[in-house]
Amino acid sequence: MQWHQSLALGLRAAFVVLFLVAAGSKTRSGAARRAFAGWVGDLGLVPPGGVGAVAAAAVAAEWSVALLLLTPWAPAGFALAAALLAGFAGATALVVRRGTRAPCLCFGTSPATLARHHVVRDAALAAAAVAGAALGSAALPPAAGTAVFGAAGCAVALAVVLLDEFLELFSL
Repeated sequence: MQWHQSLALGLRAAFVVLFLVAAGSKTRSGAARRAFAGWVGDLGLVPPGGVGAVAAAAVAAEWSVALLLLTPWAPAGFALAAALLAGFAGATALVVRRGTRAPCLCFGTSPATLARHHVVRDAALAAAAVAGAALGSAALPPAAGTAVFGAAGCAVALAVVLLDEFLELFSL
């Protein structure tokens, strides 16, 4: 298996898990959808009349990334992920700069307040998505390689999802 196939597979697995968790946490119930839309409004970046549309578009884009990455159109999924994550990083930077204290609802409810490390995380993920798009839709490796690199990608995704918890644990 060539290195680019391994990296492409790991990135695809990581981004599928990340975006499934992100979108799923916001759409798992009517209450979750309303909470996310309310949170978008509370950030103060969107005019009140556009909050519902922006929240719905963000979630639709997250679901689209996950689905595209499971198809031969994975490069388009990575490109959409990069654009979305760059937008999230920029919006989070504005929220943090303004001093708005808002919880991180990126992967579900969290007691963590949006902070600079969320900007760095989203920017790093956007860069990784650009790399994924550049790798293209590399053919899947043999089954053993698929299992190893798929699992590695899932482990990375889990670490990203739990970043706030890790930071809280080690800041004691």
